[in-house]
Amino acid sequence: ENERAWLIERIIKPEYPKILDTLHECVEALEDGTPNQLALSSFKSEAVKGIIVRQRHQLTKVDFILKMKGSHKSSRYESNKPIDLSQIPQALQLVFQAVERAEVLFSLTNSENIQTHMNALLEAIAFAKLALQIPEKQLFFPWHVIDSASFTPVLPPTVSLDFFVHEALLGFEVRTLEPVTESPWCTIGPDGKSYVDQMREKVKNRTQSVSNVRDGKSVPGGGSHHGATSISSFFPSFRKSKPEDYLTKCSTYNNSVVMELEKCEVSIFDPVLMKCGTKLDGLHHLVSNLYKNLKDISE
Repeated sequence: ENERAWLIERIIKPEYPKILDTLHECVEALEDGTPNQLALSSFKSEAVKGIIVRQRHQLTKVDFILKMKGSHKSSRYESNKPIDLSQIPQALQLVFQAVERAEVLFSLTNSENIQTHMNALLEAIAFAKLALQIPEKQLFFPWHVIDSASFTPVLPPTVSLDFFVHEALLGFEVRTLEPVTESPWCTIGPDGKSYVDQMREKVKNRTQSVSNVRDGKSVPGGGSHHGATSISSFFPSFRKSKPEDYLTKCSTYNNSVVMELEKCEVSIFDPVLMKCGTKLDGLHHLVSNLYKNLKDISE
C-alpha cells in the first residue's frame, strides 16, 4: 500500500499538468482555422497533380489535373464547395471526452478509484488516436460516393474520389472505372446487390465454385441492366471479360457494376494533423505506462 501511495504521489500526479496541456494542444490543433495549402502529387507518375487547402474539418479547395487510363487524356477538376473530413470532428469530440475524463481523474481526493478513472482516460485517448489513424470502410470506394456536382466540371461517373485521414496523413484515392454492360453481370436487384455480389457470396459460402463460374454453369441469360446505361454512355468501348474476372475485379458502385481500370493513392503530409497525431501517440504511451505500473503494483 505504501508503494502504491508513493507511485501515485511521486510518479503519476506530477504528470497530470503535462497530460492536460497536451490534450489542450490537440484541441487547438484540430480547431485551428488557418488554411493549410498542401501539394497533391502522385510522385512516381503524372497521374495526379494539384493542390488541396484544408481548413479545420473541411477541404475548402481541391484543384487537380488527372492523367489516368480512361480519363480522356488530361482533365482538370476544381471543387466548387467544401468537402467534409468526418474523422477530424470525430477525433476532436474524443479529445474533448479525454479532457473531461482527465479533469475527473485529477479532481479525485482519494486514490481508491484512480485506476478506474485512469483506464477511462486511456480509452478516450486511444479512440481519439485511432480516429486519425484508421478510417472506416464507408469512407472508401465502393461504399463512398462523392457528390460529382461538387466539382467543376462535374465528375463523370467513371471517376471515383475518396478523401480521408490515415496515420495522421491526409489520404486521397482516385480510380478510373469501366462499366460492366454484359448480362447478367451488370444486373442489380431491388436490394441494391448486383449479380456479381450474389455470386461472390455464393463462392464465399461454398454454395458455388469458382470453376463453375469460369465454365459458365452459373451464368443464366437475360437479366436487368439496371444501373448500366448512364455510366456506359461515358465508356462505349467496353471490353468483354472472363467470368472469374467479374468476381475478382468488379464492384457495385453508385448503382452500377464497374471494373477498376486504374487506381492512384496519394498520402499528403499535413503538419497540423501530424502534430496532433504525434502528441496523441506520445500521450497514449505515457498514460498506458502509468496505468500499467499502477495496475501491477495494485495486484
